[in-house]
Amino acid sequence: MSWHLILGVSRSAPYPDVRAAFKRKVLETHPDKGGSAQDFRRVMLAFEKAALEATGARAIPVAAASAARRGAHSGSGSCFAASAKRAEGRSGRAAAGVASGLGGSRSVRRKSVEAIMERLHSLLSKLQRHDRKMAIATKLQERHRVALETWLQHVAWRKKEECREESKTKSCDHSNPAFEEETSFSEEEILALEDVPQETKLPPKTASKGIIRRPGRVKLYCVIVVINNLELFAGGTTDLARAVDVHMALTSLKQRILKSPALWEKLPEALDSSMSEHDLLLREARLSFRVHFPVHHWTGSGLRSPTYPISRLQSGMVIWQKLQQSRLQYSGLGAKRGGVFYQHTPAAVEEAWQKISQIFIDIWVESGCNEAKIRRKLESMRKRHEQQHHCQLAAWNAYRMAKEERRQQLCARVMRRWEERERRHLEREDRRALQVASFTSRVVGQIERLIQREFKCWQLMEELKLHGIRAEVDARGNYTPGWKFNWWELKGVPLRVEVGPRDLDRGTCRVVRRLDGSKKDVEQSQLAAIVRDDLKDIHAAMLRKATEERDAGIAKVMDWSEVVPMLKQKKLILAPWCETAASELLIRRRTKEAEDGKEAALTGAMKSLCLPFDQPPLPSGTKCFFTGEPARRWCLFGRSY
Repeated sequence: MSWHLILGVSRSAPYPDVRAAFKRKVLETHPDKGGSAQDFRRVMLAFEKAALEATGARAIPVAAASAARRGAHSGSGSCFAASAKRAEGRSGRAAAGVASGLGGSRSVRRKSVEAIMERLHSLLSKLQRHDRKMAIATKLQERHRVALETWLQHVAWRKKEECREESKTKSCDHSNPAFEEETSFSEEEILALEDVPQETKLPPKTASKGIIRRPGRVKLYCVIVVINNLELFAGGTTDLARAVDVHMALTSLKQRILKSPALWEKLPEALDSSMSEHDLLLREARLSFRVHFPVHHWTGSGLRSPTYPISRLQSGMVIWQKLQQSRLQYSGLGAKRGGVFYQHTPAAVEEAWQKISQIFIDIWVESGCNEAKIRRKLESMRKRHEQQHHCQLAAWNAYRMAKEERRQQLCARVMRRWEERERRHLEREDRRALQVASFTSRVVGQIERLIQREFKCWQLMEELKLHGIRAEVDARGNYTPGWKFNWWELKGVPLRVEVGPRDLDRGTCRVVRRLDGSKKDVEQSQLAAIVRDDLKDIHAAMLRKATEERDAGIAKVMDWSEVVPMLKQKKLILAPWCETAASELLIRRRTKEAEDGKEAALTGAMKSLCLPFDQPPLPSGTKCFFTGEPARRWCLFGRSY
């Protein structure tokens, strides 16, 4: 369900309407007003998203969203807000044990909530800090985390009450709020609150602590909002609506700083403006603040500055600036793998601890505490955490060594690959050079042989011309031999002389006759004589063939009755003729007429073609084949088609 449906407003509603709807829903769904803890958590988360959209912020930090989901209490009505930051890494078998501890078997389900939470706490306490964060973020459901937080609050409250009772009879020194010493029930040890970001520049990080009800006969509601390790705390009030107003004012301040980090430099003015927008007075809200020191790497838990009234916010900003400068100098402080701090040397890590601890001691000394006592407490906390600290340093050192080894292996692998690539490249270049040289020598040889053949062809042409034979060299390289053969055959060249590479080596050439397609290889020295003889033979053969075809196409006719059948056979008519013009006209008219009704008429008229020079013998008394008059000479008649 979206946030605007939970609050009962439209998505485009202005921020004042969203704020009024949130206040109304909080008063309706709060467990002290008869609501459920689940509905209260939904309303808190919806307001976080609505405030971000209304103020124009782009995203909600993980810590803020996680804290908003756990902002409402369950069961007894107490709220515990803590941000469980999901981290990548090892979850281990113990993390699987955590998930199974929540309950698959029926026997575990029959146990009371306290027994289950105690068992879950014992499993979590056996894990490393990194594995605990992974197990809580990935293995536990929301209802399991809420139940665990509620149980831890009651355990911590009972511990404090026991410590107070002991302090009355004994000099118990556990009431100093400056130290969050790690115990087996430490909330920050299990839930890993407020990890330092890994960026070199630390922007304001928001984490809303929400509204907390203090246990007791009188219901007192407190508001806590943490902005980048600066905790703003509003004193207890019995009016839940007033606590909600203060929470909205501080949340609005947080969103403004998230949108415009430059407002962090003007935090007092921004705080006063935010309170005024919600019709609240700064002095009536009873605000105070303190600075968190995230030094889990050295002490295993966080440190806090003294609690200051809001009137000293300017001096508190100076303290916060000192802490930020120290953290920026050693960026990645407290970060796990993937951060920056593990890359520092042990000397740099110790130097960072000396500077941060000195800032912390100076702050508490200014508030009137004993410096020696604070140093003893710091050393005591560090000694208790020394073993884990050394293990972490050893792990970091091993990680650095493994990383360096991987880097060297990678460099060696890259070098081997580069050498192998260079070797293959050189071999490829050598093969390419050999191929180029071979191709060049082959092409040069072909060109040389081509020049020799062309030169030889020119020599043969000159020799043929000396013997009176017309010849021409076809040295065109852009046409194939077959194309050139067809070209000269269409032109009617009777002889073709071919000179190839092997012909050049043997000193011969090939002569091809167009008349019959016959081929023969002859010596180059005898080419002129052979070509002259072949031309004579070709001429004689062509003349003989033409003469035979001509004679076969001439029919010798003595009478007109033989003319038409011979014309139908497409032959010439050799007949005795009287050589009169009138007879020729009659011959033309008659050859156009049809011989009978069955056959079509002739399409062309027969006419006289010529009087042959070689006249066959004409016997005396021979008459004309058409008129019957005395013939004078033989004449050739024919039709033109």
